[in-house]
Amino acid sequence: MPGSIDNLLAADRVDRALLRYYALFHPRELTRVRRLNGRRGRGLAVVANAGFNNLKLVTLAASDAGTARCLLYGCLKPGDRYFFVCDPRCSPWLHRFLQHRSEETLNVIAVTGRSSFRPFAAPGPDPERYQATRAHGLLPYFGYRCLHEGEPVSQAFVIWQSDRFAEIGVFTRDDFRGRGYARTVVSALTQELLDRDITPLYIYDPANAASERVCLALGYYPAGREFSCFASLPPLTPCRRVPG
Repeated sequence: MPGSIDNLLAADRVDRALLRYYALFHPRELTRVRRLNGRRGRGLAVVANAGFNNLKLVTLAASDAGTARCLLYGCLKPGDRYFFVCDPRCSPWLHRFLQHRSEETLNVIAVTGRSSFRPFAAPGPDPERYQATRAHGLLPYFGYRCLHEGEPVSQAFVIWQSDRFAEIGVFTRDDFRGRGYARTVVSALTQELLDRDITPLYIYDPANAASERVCLALGYYPAGREFSCFASLPPLTPCRRVPG
């Protein structure tokens, strides 16, 4: 990994957008950042309360496996379970260091811009813009939702937002899928982000054909990959000195 540790947080890199957000923009009281920048290796790891459940999110980038291991043992508690999200190039190291891995996924990072975006609206009322908070009110966010008899049946929302990028999440009730609601709310949120000069990111599992159809229909296109899994660190094994 050439250059200084600051290269890990390049503002225009889609594959480092999530790392940069959690390192620089996530509330400090919800975040722990560890850096290594020496002759033997350089890297950055972030542990954060993302506000969705009790599990903490971990993301990292490192020049080599040894640096990645030092970062993880320097900021994680062995035995505790975490949600790991990182560049796929780090995944072989995580396979070596982590235990009890589950739900491993190689996701697609899709983006769109003003020239490629194709807006969509399903027949019926326009989606409603809403604002909410999570993590005990420390993480405000906004989104759009379609209502049926006063209840939300589909919604798209901002998971995180930096000065350059924002990740979109979407959920639709099972009994309202296939009616264009997901495309409608994602389209409305995408339009607002583009109007704010923020590049929207839509991250999906390639095995989820319905999710892929939603973003591709709106003009999103693949721009990178992201590895994720749930796992824990095993306890460190004490080193024993050899007599003599």
